[in-house]
Amino acid sequence: MMKSNPPLEIIKCSRGAHIRKSLDGIITGWDQRAEDMFGYSSLEVIGQPFSALCTPDQQALEKNRLSKLREARCIMHFETEQEHKNGSMLLILNTLTPLWDLLGNIIGASRVVHDLTEHNRIRDALQLEQQRWHTTLSAVRDAVIITDHRGHIEFLNVAAEKLLGQALSHVGGQPLRHFISLAKGSPSAAIDDALQISMRENRRLDLPLRLLARQKHEQDMMSSTITPFRPEDRQKAGTIIVMQHWHAASFSHSEMDPLTGIHNRITLETRLQAALTSAHTQGERHMFMYLDLDQFKIVNDTCGHAVGDALLKQIVSIIRGCLSADALLARLGGDEFAILLLCCDSDAAGKIADDICNRIEAFRFAHEQKRFHVSASIGLVRIDHQWQDISALLQIANAACYTAKQEGRNRTHLYRDTDFAIKKHHEEIQWVNRLELALEENRFSLYCQRILPLNENSGMHGEILLRLPDGNGGMIPAGAFMPAAERFHITSRIDRWVTKRVLHWIMEHEHVIDHIDVLSVNLSGQSIGDRAFHEYMLELIVSTPATYSKLCFEITETAAITNLADANSFIASMRRFGIRFSLDDFGSGVSSFGHLKNLDVDYLKIDGQFIRAIDSNVIDQAMVRCICEIANGTGLKTIAEYVETVEVENLLRGMGIHYTQGYLRHKPAPLDDMLKH
Repeated sequence: MMKSNPPLEIIKCSRGAHIRKSLDGIITGWDQRAEDMFGYSSLEVIGQPFSALCTPDQQALEKNRLSKLREARCIMHFETEQEHKNGSMLLILNTLTPLWDLLGNIIGASRVVHDLTEHNRIRDALQLEQQRWHTTLSAVRDAVIITDHRGHIEFLNVAAEKLLGQALSHVGGQPLRHFISLAKGSPSAAIDDALQISMRENRRLDLPLRLLARQKHEQDMMSSTITPFRPEDRQKAGTIIVMQHWHAASFSHSEMDPLTGIHNRITLETRLQAALTSAHTQGERHMFMYLDLDQFKIVNDTCGHAVGDALLKQIVSIIRGCLSADALLARLGGDEFAILLLCCDSDAAGKIADDICNRIEAFRFAHEQKRFHVSASIGLVRIDHQWQDISALLQIANAACYTAKQEGRNRTHLYRDTDFAIKKHHEEIQWVNRLELALEENRFSLYCQRILPLNENSGMHGEILLRLPDGNGGMIPAGAFMPAAERFHITSRIDRWVTKRVLHWIMEHEHVIDHIDVLSVNLSGQSIGDRAFHEYMLELIVSTPATYSKLCFEITETAAITNLADANSFIASMRRFGIRFSLDDFGSGVSSFGHLKNLDVDYLKIDGQFIRAIDSNVIDQAMVRCICEIANGTGLKTIAEYVETVEVENLLRGMGIHYTQGYLRHKPAPLDDMLKH
C-alpha cells in the first residue's frame, strides 16, 4: 500500500513548530512557529544542517536518527535539549516522520517540535505545591482520603494510613470499596454509589462508613463527609473523604444528628424497617416524606458552610412546628431530610407536607444585611406491602422528590403505582450508574450495520451501533440507555468513547479495509453544541494517523438546526481532514428542505417513517421522490433506512435512491464483521 505524507491540515492544526529536512539533515522548511520557538528566521537556517542547532552530545544522535528513519521507515518520538538564538536552553519534544515521494521512496523528514520548557517549569511548581499540600494534610488529625473519578485511592494522610493499617504505597490505585463500605442499611449498596453521586451532583454527602478489616476492633463505624474535588489540571472530578475520629461504641448508640439535634440516618432506617414490617405483617399503612431544600446551595456558596449550617438549624425548627410529637424527623445528610408518619393516610400527609412547604417558603433567612429565600420539594410515598425493602422505598421517595423539583419546586409529589415519570426517573438513575461503569471499564461493544449501494458499484458503507453487554451473553441496544444518557448529560462522553475506538479500528485495519468506503458514527446534539467536544475531536485526529476520509459523522436534522452555528463550525473544522457528514432523520422537520442550504453535508438519510410502508402509501412515495429530486440537484447522496422487504427495495431503486440500510440485506453484527468482503 502506498505511503502518504502527513496531511497539511494536520500540521496546521498542531500547536508545534514544523521543520522539514533532507535525508542528510539539511533544513528545507522552517515555519513561523519554528522562528518563534528558536529565534532564527527561515533565511538564517534553510540550507543549513539541523545539527547546528543541537548541543554537541545531540549531534551524533541526530545523525543516527536519520539513519534509523531510512532503514526502519518509522515515526519516532523523543526529547532533546536545543539552544535558542539568545543562548537559553530549550527542552523540546520531537516527532520525526518520513516524507515520501509518489513511488514510495523516502525523500526527507518532517519534524514537528513542541517546547516543553515552560511546561516543565509549571510542572515543577505544581509538584512543590503538591508537596506542601500533602504536608498540610498529613498534619490533620482526621483521616483524609482522596480518590480519582473511578473511586480509586490516590492519597492518604498519616491518620488515614493508621486507620486502614496500610501505607499509601501499598493501597494507592486500589478501589476504596476494598477497604471501606457504607454502614449497613444505607440506600446505596456500595461506597462507589455515594462517590458517584457526590461527583455527578457536585455536592457534599454526610454518611456513616465502616472499615473492612480483619481485626474485629477495626469494624468501627465512623462519621464522614464526601466532597467532590476537581484539580485544575484534570477534566474529571474525584472525591475527598474526611473520616472523623470518635469511639465506635458511642456512635452506635447515638440516635441524633450532631448538627441539628434531630434523628440521624441510622435511626431513620431502623424505624423505617419496623414500619415496613408492620405494613407487611399487620396491614398497617404509614407515610414517608423525602424533603430536599431548593436554593440551599446559594447560601452555602455565598456565605460559607457555617452560615449554611445555621440556616439548616432554623429550617429544622420550622419543620418541627408542623409535626406531631409521634412523627420522626431525620436528617439524611446535607440539606436532605426524611419524615416518618405512622398510621397516617395520604390526605393527612399531603396537608402536613403542604404546610411545611408554605412555612419554609414564607421564611426569609438573614445574614450580614442579606436576605435569602429558600423553599422545599417533598416526595411522598405510602409504606405498604408493595415495598420489599427500605432501599427501594428510599429510592422511590427520592425520585418523587426529584419530580416535585421538575414540576416547579416548592411543592409535593405523591407517588402512585401508575406514576410513569417516577418509575422512568428511577430506571434512568440505574442506567446512569451502569453507563458510568461501562465508560470507566470499557464495557461497551461496537457493532455495525452495512449500508449497501443500489445502482452503482461503489464501496460499502456501515453505520456504527453501540451495544452494552447485559451480563447474560446478550447485547443491549443503544436505544435502551441513550435517553437516560441524554437526560443526565453524558452522551458527549459516550460519543468520545465511540469515535476514539472507531478511529483506532480504522488505523489498525487500514491495510485490509479498501472495500469499505465510509463508517458512520452518530453524534448527539449535546456533542454538536459542545465546544469542548470539538476541541477533543481535533486533538484526537491530530494524534491518530488514520484514514480520516473513511469516517462520516451522522447528525440528526433536529440537532443540527438547534445548534446551527456550532454545527457549521464543527462541520467546517472536520472537513479539512476529509471527514464526511450525513444528515439523519431527514424529512422529519417541518422545514427540512430549507435547512439544506445552511448545512454542508454529503448524505441525506431519509427518515424511516417514510420508508417502512412506502410501497402502499402514495404520500410517502411523493415525499421520497421530492427528496431524491432535491438531493440530485444539490449533488447529495440519499440513504433509505428501515428497508425490510424486496418490494420496498425495488421501489426505492426505481426512484433513484443511492443506498439502502435495513434487515433485508444485513442485520447489525460486531464491527469486525466489516472486514469480510
